[in-house]
Amino acid sequence: MIIILAGPCGVGKSTIAPRVAKKKNIACVEFDEVKKAYPNEICFWSSRLNLQKCLSIILMNQAGDFILDIGGDTVFRNGVDNEHRLQELFCLKKNIGLKIIVLVASEDILQSRYYQSPKSKFSQGKYPYGIWKKDAEVYWFQCADKVIDTTLLSIDEEEEIIYQFL
Repeated sequence: MIIILAGPCGVGKSTIAPRVAKKKNIACVEFDEVKKAYPNEICFWSSRLNLQKCLSIILMNQAGDFILDIGGDTVFRNGVDNEHRLQELFCLKKNIGLKIIVLVASEDILQSRYYQSPKSKFSQGKYPYGIWKKDAEVYWFQCADKVIDTTLLSIDEEEEIIYQFL
């Protein structure tokens, strides 16, 4: 089973993905880390993203099932063919049984979580919620197998909902 865990910055993907992976006894893969390991592989570049090739590379390095933590605006973004990327995800769902879980939360909660995160790229300034809302959310919602609003959930509750879904 290959699971994509997507959502906006600060929603908790990097917190919840390893917990679910451990509970399901599968690997946890962070897209950004794989991207760093293959800096010359253009399939990982946001402007030329090729999900099928990316997943093939990840599969070559994983022994079995995994959960992929990927930022919501890594796939769907301004200036690229989002419809093509959406169709690519639908094909992967059909051909390899890919499951997509999208985590969301209210903007104020996301902003608060984001600035508290050690991975935050911005210590001050405006939280990049508009990028998610404008360019990514609608596409992720179209291909998601499950959308979970984490606004009022604890990490344990999120983990349990995902675990039960899988």
